[in-house]
Amino acid sequence: MRKISPLLFLIFFLGKNLTAQNAAPTISNLVANTNISNNTITLTYDLDDLENDNVEITMLVSIDDGVTFADPIMNVIGDVGFPITPGVGKLITWNAMNLSLDYKIKLVADDLQIIDIQTIVDQVDSNRIWDDLIAMEGIRHRTTGLAQLENTQMMIEQNFIDHNLEVEIQELPITGYVGKNIIGKHQGKGEAPDVYIIDGHYDSVASSPGADDNATAVAGVLEAVRVLSNYNFEHTIKFIGFDLEELDLNGSIAYVTNSVSTQEPIKGVVNLEMIGYYDNTPYSQSFPTIFQNAFPDAHVLLEADSFRGNFIINAGTTAFTEFQDSFYSAAQDYVPELKVINLIATNFVDLPNQALLRSDHAPFWFFGRPAIMLTDGAEFRNPNYHTVNDVKETLNLNFMTNVVKASIATIANLANARNCTSATVDIVASTNELNCDFEIFPNPVSDELKLNIADCGLENVEVEIYDLRGVLILEKKNEQVASNLITINLQELKTGIYILKIKDGERFSSKKIIVE
Repeated sequence: MRKISPLLFLIFFLGKNLTAQNAAPTISNLVANTNISNNTITLTYDLDDLENDNVEITMLVSIDDGVTFADPIMNVIGDVGFPITPGVGKLITWNAMNLSLDYKIKLVADDLQIIDIQTIVDQVDSNRIWDDLIAMEGIRHRTTGLAQLENTQMMIEQNFIDHNLEVEIQELPITGYVGKNIIGKHQGKGEAPDVYIIDGHYDSVASSPGADDNATAVAGVLEAVRVLSNYNFEHTIKFIGFDLEELDLNGSIAYVTNSVSTQEPIKGVVNLEMIGYYDNTPYSQSFPTIFQNAFPDAHVLLEADSFRGNFIINAGTTAFTEFQDSFYSAAQDYVPELKVINLIATNFVDLPNQALLRSDHAPFWFFGRPAIMLTDGAEFRNPNYHTVNDVKETLNLNFMTNVVKASIATIANLANARNCTSATVDIVASTNELNCDFEIFPNPVSDELKLNIADCGLENVEVEIYDLRGVLILEKKNEQVASNLITINLQELKTGIYILKIKDGERFSSKKIIVE
């Protein structure tokens, strides 16, 4: 074979890699100017694309400080849509119709190049997973292992911060301890992004170092953060470390309860629950007779392989088999060496089905949200379950890594990886704010909304309701105030999020309302 000089080889290698990975387009120097006389907002920006591809520019508008965005649909002209060529001094003009609102405007630049899911999956690093697991191993319990529990909390939170996630801590007060759900959000770039979650609980029982239960899962979540945070997606991805799972699922119950009240659009949850114990020895997987009757298809597969504990359980319910199948398909397509066996809960009453309710996916099921549990089977395979022997030396790193790969593939597929970036700019309202802390109830509302403006000191008030594009939907002028209460019929409004504004001349105050 002919020798190639090291320098020529390096140039060739770098060239191959640069051409194989299409860089996402970028927006810079985004500036907004308003013209109050004709209610227009003008945006200027520079657009760059390394490969000089044509780019799709999407403009999205928020009137709730970026919590939700919407496409203004109409009255937008200029360098928006497809195809937009890269260059400087790009211009967009929007007739906003109403400049008395605060706007956050987001431009998304997408060159429409396909993201290879296999490329994402192949970035999973088993050494990083192992290092994270080692750092967490140790009793993580609020009474017998508080120091290691707090170390793990700090580790998770810092990981989320380091990877530029929006971090939220949901506190869970109980007697003598305040638990913490640690939530990292990777915001979707779409107009109305759905939410996909990958989670694992980080607490352990009082007497176990909890390597499999459940440091394996949290190490998997942290690796998912490292890999997926480098990409953009149509939909939002949340990474969650749940606390107090070992105390009757308190952490996940609190999260789901709040999620339901805020109408969070959760479309899928991958709950990791013990993903590291693997045993290819015949009859290492227990499958009691009561399970055989409840899950006959799984029993046939296990029996054919002499009940080896060499697979991951993909637990779902009859209500969400499509989401369960998404993981199964992702494993087949991107991690074919991972053996997956589905268990489908048909009810929540009898004992075998209740065995599938023992982790943080269960509250999502009860509230009608798609979720799966990925597990090695706990005590039905791992003899060290909830004992002092649940240590790293008993685990199989290759098996655990493959589960993480399949989980990442599932989320990347469903969240719709996009070769895009975004930029935002804020527009400050042109009127003065009304110092009025009014109350609205009920919220969410389905028919009649009541406003209590007792603290406003107004005799007459104007009420306006806008959709998320800033379009006026409903208006009540010179509303007479009786007993400081105003009643508004919202039965004609479609389900969604709106902004309600009360005005006194040029001054205003506003709140978000949810119409069911």
